[in-house]
Amino acid sequence: MLKVLGSSFRPVIFHARSDANGLAKIHMQLPHFDAGRAALLIRAIAAGEEIELRRVVTPG
Repeated sequence: MLKVLGSSFRPVIFHARSDANGLAKIHMQLPHFDAGRAALLIRAIAAGEEIELRRVVTPG
């Protein structure tokens, strides 16, 4: 799952399943924003284990 969170736009959520190699492709566009804050939140779940990664996105 990939969430795009921002202070100046509504959250956008994408879902994907991985292939036999554990890779998943998500085609997406980030909402345009000139001010405020945004972040990508990526969550993967496999065999009952879960991991989450967060990255800040800057405007422009």
